[in-house]
Amino acid sequence: MAKKIKIDEHDQTILKMLQSNGRVPHTEIATEVEMAPSAILERVRKLEKSGVIKNYYCKVDPKKVELNLSCFVFLKTNSATWTPEIIKKLESISNIYEIHEVSGEHSYLIKLFAKDTEDLSTILREQIGSIKEITETQTTIVLNTNKENSPLPIDLINAVRGKKRRGAPRRKPLPAKTR
Repeated sequence: MAKKIKIDEHDQTILKMLQSNGRVPHTEIATEVEMAPSAILERVRKLEKSGVIKNYYCKVDPKKVELNLSCFVFLKTNSATWTPEIIKKLESISNIYEIHEVSGEHSYLIKLFAKDTEDLSTILREQIGSIKEITETQTTIVLNTNKENSPLPIDLINAVRGKKRRGAPRRKPLPAKTR
């Protein structure tokens, strides 16, 4: 199990700002949290080393690079468990953007991008269809994306760990039972 690190209010602000703009200067973060830029650099490095910050990347608009079709595909396999072999085969398909192991009727949920429905058909038939462990696919084509890749709700970190959030309503104690 990964070692948990303590995330304080300064770390939360740093994470919010970096999620909004991964290229925000440390001096700008330092001004916001009222700390020295060197202290911000130290905190960011701690968050990177601990794995809280996994990576930095740029977001490319799929339509600008002719990947006009976004889809979610449920995959059913002939195995009751998820296997690294299937994941490796799916990872080798460049159109696949996300791979999730899921519970329920299906084994995996993937998100992929294709140029058009003809391209999607080829990917499903020739690439995904060539994985012998996959017995069934169910595809949902995205008509419009209203929200994608939103920042994680950093404000909830302490609430998840059982600490009260500021401004949260207090729970009234239950009345004692009378005998």
